[in-house]
Amino acid sequence: MKGQYKSEIIQRIKDFKEGEREITTSYESEREKMKVQAQNMIDHISTIFKEALQLSEEDERRNRNEISQRIAEAEGFEQNLDQLIEKFETFTESAYISGDGPGIQLIDRSGTELDNISTDGQPSGLAVMQDGSLIYSDYDNKLIYKVSLNKEKTKLISTKSGPKGLCCTRSGDILVCMGLFNTARVVKYNSSGRKSQEFETDQNGESLFIDPWFICENVNEDICVSDWRKSKVVVLNKSGNLRFTYDWVVLAGILKDRFEPRGVAADILGHILIADANNAVHLISQDGEFLSLILTEDDGISRPRGISVDRSDNLWLVEEDNVCVKMYQYLF
Repeated sequence: MKGQYKSEIIQRIKDFKEGEREITTSYESEREKMKVQAQNMIDHISTIFKEALQLSEEDERRNRNEISQRIAEAEGFEQNLDQLIEKFETFTESAYISGDGPGIQLIDRSGTELDNISTDGQPSGLAVMQDGSLIYSDYDNKLIYKVSLNKEKTKLISTKSGPKGLCCTRSGDILVCMGLFNTARVVKYNSSGRKSQEFETDQNGESLFIDPWFICENVNEDICVSDWRKSKVVVLNKSGNLRFTYDWVVLAGILKDRFEPRGVAADILGHILIADANNAVHLISQDGEFLSLILTEDDGISRPRGISVDRSDNLWLVEEDNVCVKMYQYLF
């Protein structure tokens, strides 16, 4: 009996150990399965992230490649397009354009000519007043003309030096770039053409400009002036006090060539857009912080000059060497 009981105990111990080994083996097997499943899940998630990242990069490239929404050829207008300013109708968006010779065109987004205005000389600046009238500067004849909605043309302002770029403010005033070197300044006129203020020096008596040419007003009423000889965009507050200057130095290592500012515009968010003749369009904040190069030669632009933003956040652009107007979307 004792021998039989002993044998049963030994067999039970063997069975227990065998069961333990089976449990351990089963546990290890399940553990390995779980590890494989977990790794497969990690790989799957990683693949999803990689695909999403790749898709985002592809979308970004697609957005950059397809950023040009329309290229409106200015048919029959053989001069290089020099100036650009938007004019908004009730249901349409259109732009006044001028080039190296006399004449101004009004075109819509498809490039169709809606109107044309004859001029004695070459316009050096275009702007639209609050009542919808067009004003343009004539550098050679030292005059600023006003063209009413019924196309009646009158001499609005006679200047001592040739007027260059100009813009109309939200308050109805007219800002005009004038002069060179020690006579360089921005002059403010009221809507009737009466001079009210001049901006020549900063708070320390230093000259603000060398050769101011393009100008716009930002949404905060700052005055943004592009000075290509100074290689800077000079920003003043509405009283004419210097706020900041923006130049190519802040982009050392990003741009290959020096900063050559041309046209300047502001959008509804207060961003300042600057056409750089070295094949770029800069986007900076209203406080002068560089945000991005929204267009480069990779996007098909070449020596951009005139620039404007319409109420639908479309960027209108003309180039120095191409007889066309380009429209881009840059806010997505």
